[in-house]
Amino acid sequence: MLLWLLLRRLAAAGVVLFGVLTIVFFITRLSGDPITLLAGTEASLADVAQLRAQFGLDQPLPVQYGHFVANVVKGNLGASLRYRQPALTLVLERLTATIQLAAAAACIAVVTGLTLGILAAVRPFSVWDHVSMAFAVVGQTVPSFWLGILLILIFPLRLGWFYTSGYGTIGHLVLPAVTLGLFQAARLARLSRGGMIDVLVQDYVRTARAKGLPRWKVVTKHGLRNALLPLLSVLGIDVGTLLSGAVVTETVFSWPGIGQLAVQSVFARDYPVVQAVVLVASIAFVLANLCADIAYSLADPRIRYG
Repeated sequence: MLLWLLLRRLAAAGVVLFGVLTIVFFITRLSGDPITLLAGTEASLADVAQLRAQFGLDQPLPVQYGHFVANVVKGNLGASLRYRQPALTLVLERLTATIQLAAAAACIAVVTGLTLGILAAVRPFSVWDHVSMAFAVVGQTVPSFWLGILLILIFPLRLGWFYTSGYGTIGHLVLPAVTLGLFQAARLARLSRGGMIDVLVQDYVRTARAKGLPRWKVVTKHGLRNALLPLLSVLGIDVGTLLSGAVVTETVFSWPGIGQLAVQSVFARDYPVVQAVVLVASIAFVLANLCADIAYSLADPRIRYG
């Protein structure tokens, strides 16, 4: 059954990816002619025409689309107009930085969100509950760019901790990861509190308590496991979002990931790179949601995919 699920999802993913790339192909062409930016203001009409022919942009749009589809089937997304190297290679080089940032942000979100949510559910209407819900409200309403700038003003500029930008060390990673993980942590805190409160009043939980099981075992084994399903759905979407590149966070902290590359490529009208970023982002979403589906059956053995 699991193999059949994988095959069906991979087939559907292929259709989705093809549709997304088709939409992006036509939308990017509506943004303007990249050759005018590439050639500069002092280029002659002959130079502009030569560049346009060199990149195949002098052909009719249906012909360009046909070449694009044929190249995608071969695994070739074209060469960057700006960097003059394969677009997919350029994106994959930046993907490592995005994965590091996404992994750190996901760890912060899961640990912080689940901890606050469980404590709030175990002690409803207590100080922990109020702190947790205040954190959830603030975390989901504060814009990420504002939070990133605030953290830069406080820690690197005032206290001399960490770095304002760059990549390569833990000091560079902390602030972007906190900025990126706060929203997900706030949402997980709110959802885990609601799910745990619903589960902890069920009959099987009261039976487990009546048997004399330790409180931590009742909460984790009987409570958390049965409250995981909605959280797994949210985690699947969040991980896909993180892996597809946090555009705002990477831009604020000059983090060299695919989010920052996407912004630069959009402004430069670098069609091949934008298409490659969208492809990698779409694959990340598909894989994250597929992993969430598989995790459903592991969290709840009653779930079977036919």
